Amino acid sequence: MKRFILSDSNRTNSKGFRIDIGGGDIHRFNTNPVMLYGHDSDKVIGRWENISISDGKLSADALFDSEDAFAKEIERKVEKGFLKGCSIGIIINDAKYIDATNELLVTKWELLEASVVSVPADPGAIVFYNEKHEVLSLDQAKQNFSINTKNRYHMNEIKLTDKTLATLAVAEGCTPEDVEKAIQKKDEKIAELQTELQAAQDGAVDAYLTGAVKGGKITEAEKTEFLSLAKTNFDAVKRIVDSKPERASASLAQMAAAAQANAPAGRESWDYMKWMKEDSKGLQKLKAENPAEFERLKASIQ
Repeated sequence: MKRFILSDSNRTNSKGFRIDIGGGDIHRFNTNPVMLYGHDSDKVIGRWENISISDGKLSADALFDSEDAFAKEIERKVEKGFLKGCSIGIIINDAKYIDATNELLVTKWELLEASVVSVPADPGAIVFYNEKHEVLSLDQAKQNFSINTKNRYHMNEIKLTDKTLATLAVAEGCTPEDVEKAIQKKDEKIAELQTELQAAQDGAVDAYLTGAVKGGKITEAEKTEFLSLAKTNFDAVKRIVDSKPERASASLAQMAAAAQANAPAGRESWDYMKWMKEDSKGLQKLKAENPAEFERLKASIQ
């Protein structure tokens, strides 16, 4: 039988990903040590025997299915030296980032299958699976690992840009706790600004509708209804109110008639200065008892 090195922990693939062979779990694989070709589950070409982990290497003997024509052809190519490569398929259980080598190291993993492949034995040929035995890309494997273990990578794996550091107001080399606190502070500030913005918007709407009431476009009762509608669609409220005509202003004749009706008997023609000269105490009484008439008189001299 031909012995293969299935994986070598001393070698790092081009993506900066390496496997710690010592952290491998091969117990379940030993119950069904399937040998595939090119990680194709439909191409079972034999089984692996005498599987072992030593010196940072995972190795095994290849026993080909001699009664299968395709498997026999692969065996022939192996014996002739045309096929020399192997690749393993694993499920990631734990990983960590190594600062010194700038690589992600899989520290705990389970062997799912091992395949003969057409490239030399290279850790870059590793295939990743999830628990459903579905093939994952490297990015999917990282994401799946993070979700399944409810774990987070260390902060030294996350390279924050200068802009992000400035936005969060944290220093380079900060801890995860520093980042979480900074984000929480930002969230609280955003919530505060949103509250202030909403208050300003509500104030502007109220002022607009109050003006519409004074202008005679809407009543106080309508204002209450429009305030409720404006919370969801102010533009619609504004279109409705703007389309309403303003109440006509009272004519000068009407104002004069109203002034005469409100003035004390015999003093309908008195102006403010006349009141001040003839009856200043009466003027103060008028101010208390008929403030509207008092303001009209006072406005006449301005």
